[in-house]
Amino acid sequence: MNPRSQSVLIFIIAFLLFIDSSYTAKDVNIVKRIIPQLLKVKKVGEHKMILEVEWDGTGIKNNEKVITKLHGCTPDGNLSFRRYKKKHKFSDRNTTYELAVHKKKVSVQCLLEFTGDLQTNVTFGFRT
Repeated sequence: MNPRSQSVLIFIIAFLLFIDSSYTAKDVNIVKRIIPQLLKVKKVGEHKMILEVEWDGTGIKNNEKVITKLHGCTPDGNLSFRRYKKKHKFSDRNTTYELAVHKKKVSVQCLLEFTGDLQTNVTFGFRT
């Protein structure tokens, strides 16, 4: 190996060591992402169902706000629900919605939204 090749090799190794040591964990931005889990719909009465919503995520602190908002379901007039918008901390990891069933044996499709910094939408369907 000639002296010029040795100099280039030493420069490359020194450069790589400098890059490796110049970045720390504080410099890396972790992406915050909420991940909705499988939604569960349980029948609890003749005209009542409970929607259970669970979530997980990455890069989110346990005390950060999670706001869930249940939008209307289609076709209209089959379901109604109270208090469509709920505020939680991420550490809660779940919430429930009480659904009143107006028509039975109808397929419906609903939209659940996680609002705020952790915005995500979930469309789900089930049969009343």
